[in-house]
Amino acid sequence: MTEIQALESRVSELEATVKRLESALGKQSKPKSGIRSVIGTFANRPEFEEVIRLGREWRKAQGVDGEVEESGE
Repeated sequence: MTEIQALESRVSELEATVKRLESALGKQSKPKSGIRSVIGTFANRPEFEEVIRLGREWRKAQGVDGEVEESGE
């Protein structure tokens, strides 16, 4: 077996292994990244409501005008 044939054989084995692994994993949704990975994770949690309240108090104490709109997510 020549060196090129050996490499072709190894690549074929690797491709077959990748196909098996992909098949074993099945179709998985693409993971969310950045801010999208945390949106909604704190919804309806008392701790989050406290964070919002404290943020409002801080902005008021700093004289920051306007409120940050909540998206409800």
